[in-house]
Amino acid sequence: MRISALIFLFLISLISSCDRRSCESVTCPAGRTCINGNCVCPSGLEGPNCDQDATRKFIGNYQASENCLSGTALVGTYFPFISVNPNRPSEIIINNFLAQFTIYAQIQTDNNNQGTIVVIPNQNLGGSSGSYVTGQGNFDVANNRMTLNLEYYINFENKACTHTFFKQP
Repeated sequence: MRISALIFLFLISLISSCDRRSCESVTCPAGRTCINGNCVCPSGLEGPNCDQDATRKFIGNYQASENCLSGTALVGTYFPFISVNPNRPSEIIINNFLAQFTIYAQIQTDNNNQGTIVVIPNQNLGGSSGSYVTGQGNFDVANNRMTLNLEYYINFENKACTHTFFKQP
């Protein structure tokens, strides 16, 4: 048992040192951080100079569909509206999620310095401590489509669902 714990600790330290080594010879421009050998913009910013707002492309009306791998779909199709959180510029607000809730998502930058990664931190649904949602996904800029893989607990049921948001003109 002790040997396996030592091996585990060794592997963890090896993996973390590999990540540090991938950034040893990388010098990032001001405002960027090296992650796995790539210089990436901070959350909420994108572009070659990290000076473009990554959340703006998300704003608008959507038609969303819910497809669940476990649990039953609550609504099937619904119509959310996405806005930017004025208090946190790297965060979007998904209004009318599941046709009734408001949730928050952090926009992060991918390796191409595009703000396409959407992270839904663990949060309560509707203020109820017994219901929650968490997950992540991405925004396909070319098709104006966001796909989120979510896990949530609601109405005494665990769900693992994919939500596809199609931006409306």
